[in-house]
Amino acid sequence: MVSSDMRYGALCAKVRAMYGKRLRFSDFEHMAALPDAQHIFDYLRMQPGWAAAAAAIDTTDFIGRVELEEALRQQLWKEYQGLSY
Repeated sequence: MVSSDMRYGALCAKVRAMYGKRLRFSDFEHMAALPDAQHIFDYLRMQPGWAAAAAAIDTTDFIGRVELEEALRQQLWKEYQGLSY
């Protein structure tokens, strides 16, 4: 285990940083209780792991489930790509 951490140290550090920013079960419970996508967007904007995705959304337009999911998908893809550099 230690030798693999040394061999892939940068990748391991990136993954651990991403893991630290993940949403917990309590976060999902809280979001499930919110009334609409706008409130979920406001909640995610305050979370360190999803603030970049929320910043990419144009807040002057309507923010619905589709727009929010697309921004989250794009953020996941950017994070996935970031692991390869």
